[in-house]
Amino acid sequence: MKFKKSILITMLSCFFLSGCSHLTPNLDQKQIPNTIEEIKDNQTHIKFAEFDHTGVYYAAKASYISKMINGYLGKKNGKDCSGFVSLINKKNNNIYFKEANLEKFYTKYGFKSEAIFNLYKNQDMIFQENPKVGDLIFFNNTTNKTKNYKKTKIITHIGIVSDIYSDGTIEFIHHSGKESKKGVINFSQKNKHKAGGKKINSYVVSCKKCSSTYLSSNRFAGFGRVKI
Repeated sequence: MKFKKSILITMLSCFFLSGCSHLTPNLDQKQIPNTIEEIKDNQTHIKFAEFDHTGVYYAAKASYISKMINGYLGKKNGKDCSGFVSLINKKNNNIYFKEANLEKFYTKYGFKSEAIFNLYKNQDMIFQENPKVGDLIFFNNTTNKTKNYKKTKIITHIGIVSDIYSDGTIEFIHHSGKESKKGVINFSQKNKHKAGGKKINSYVVSCKKCSSTYLSSNRFAGFGRVKI
């Protein structure tokens, strides 16, 4: 009996020690969470994400958000750009902001997109490069009233990053022209609408005779890093 107990203790010791030998979990496809709540509930993923947002946690979050916002393409839900973002925000337990926190960030212009931008700026979460899927993207002077402003820049439009391509083109989904649609932006060729027959910068200002000044790359104001 003593011999059997000794073997059992040795086996248990090896089991517990081996569980500490990996910094990241070895997950198969079935274990990858499909929703934001599953990601939050899995503490192993949270710890892993603190070390590396390119791992399982980030991939699951990005995949979920991208799939959700793509599901609204061509639909009127949200009614406008900030309404669309607010809809996604509400469906994901306020991952972008709490409505009550926006109140003090409105300006005399009354744009909700600007209030969201000001909130993020106040929290040092506005970036000019290296976005991730799920991040917010902001643009200035996109309305008919503001599109010709030269000195004053007002945040008037907002979207959500949905994909990032190897050529540097960043895809985003935004509500424009009464429905949600895809847009693209590429900083390496910021004055071009298309390159090689492929759209690389969308027009984010309504225009009949569109010039490069109306392209997404020339109205870009910043990325807002999502915190989950």
